[in-house]
Amino acid sequence: MAASGQFWYLRVPEGQVYGPADKATLDQWVQQGRANARCFVGRSAQGPWEPIGRYYPHLSANPGGPGAAVSGGSYGSAPPPPVGNVPGKLEAVRVMTIVGGALATLYGLGATGGILALGIASFGLGCLCLPLPVYMLIAGVVALTQGLDTFKKPPRTAAVMQIICIIGGDVINLVLGIIELMYLNDPEIKAYYRARGIVY
Repeated sequence: MAASGQFWYLRVPEGQVYGPADKATLDQWVQQGRANARCFVGRSAQGPWEPIGRYYPHLSANPGGPGAAVSGGSYGSAPPPPVGNVPGKLEAVRVMTIVGGALATLYGLGATGGILALGIASFGLGCLCLPLPVYMLIAGVVALTQGLDTFKKPPRTAAVMQIICIIGGDVINLVLGIIELMYLNDPEIKAYYRARGIVY
């Protein structure tokens, strides 16, 4: 099976798609008999789909085994809702957050080095400007982290921090942060999160 940080979708024989689920959750569904040889797994809710037996060989040997019908059972503390397409705007938010995070991180690293050099040359006075690139660095790391988790929770904090990056002259992150907040208020994206039990 894939590394634990990767997400999978489960398509049951009735056609419903559940996910995204990490490997531990998928393992739990298999152990509980919620997935059987008639199920398929994929990296996206649209497929491509592969037989689950490719990753859980013991299911291939027992196609009708326990949990012949996956639907209607318990999937843990909260059932994963059927998943359709991830809204295009949410994909855009994810990309913008990750790109903005990378830019802010690079800017923060570069400016920190430059200010430290200036601080040494000016006998420490240049270090007074150090909080600015350190903020950029922190904002970049937060944006990267939240960007990677966009499908689990909305990256609002990252978007706000990107907007504040304007104090360092980062116009790109200002624009990206504003667009991200606009998209996160879109009814389709709110419905996507609401279907997963996340209300913001």
